[in-house]
Amino acid sequence: MGETTIIGTLEKMLYRDDLSGNSLFALKSDDYKEYYSKYGTITVSGNIPNYIRGMTLKCVGSFIKKENGSLFVMNSCSEVAIDNAKTATYIVALAVGINQKMANQIVEKLGSDIFKVCLSFNALDRLMSVEGMTRAQANMLCEKVRRTVVERELFEELYPFKVPYSCAARLARELGSIAGKRLALEPYTIGMLIGGIPFKNIDLYAQSLGISRMGQPRLFAACWDAVRREIRHGHTYADYPSVIKRASALMQENDGQDYGASFLSQGINANSYLTYES
Repeated sequence: MGETTIIGTLEKMLYRDDLSGNSLFALKSDDYKEYYSKYGTITVSGNIPNYIRGMTLKCVGSFIKKENGSLFVMNSCSEVAIDNAKTATYIVALAVGINQKMANQIVEKLGSDIFKVCLSFNALDRLMSVEGMTRAQANMLCEKVRRTVVERELFEELYPFKVPYSCAARLARELGSIAGKRLALEPYTIGMLIGGIPFKNIDLYAQSLGISRMGQPRLFAACWDAVRREIRHGHTYADYPSVIKRASALMQENDGQDYGASFLSQGINANSYLTYES
């Protein structure tokens, strides 16, 4: 079977790596019953945001046969409009301090599209029109929704380059609504500051934007990644030639060019990276 689209409800998260976003979960769907597990669900594997149980998802991918059953390997995933009850459950999970009763009142008065409500120009007034809703609660819910939107936009942008969801979340938390613009303007610098994004991944993203391969930001980022690798291995010192060699190899891995001479001509002082990290 080729590429397939499945719409279903997230029944259970079987496994999730919060750092990378790689997940294995059970999806309840009325379609493709021949691929059901013994629990009456479809087992799906892929990289997704931290969705909660009950959310309706649209998954695109393909089925593969395994020894113990079938697995749906997902290429992309998006949310589908959900009803009031599921929206209320989502609000409770998203915003600490808003209970189920308050969440039910929000969706009954304002509808199930909580993202549209919280992103509107008069969001605070609309939320505070709900009986018992304080300004602090309204502010918190709006902030959570705005951050979630930024996180998911960043994740969708970076997904082809295998950047973990946790890094998209960190970008959104540190830079807020301008995270996407800052990342597009300074991918290497932002990648170094946020951490957790391997040079190879941020380099591929930067190249997709047409950023110069010979610019200092790329050279610095490669050196920074090389030094961090030494630190992760427990080393407290890395000599200049070793850092240059490793950084050159990182850059060469993505485009096949030898950058050793370029590094030397730029006169990068690898010791400054070690000093900064410590």
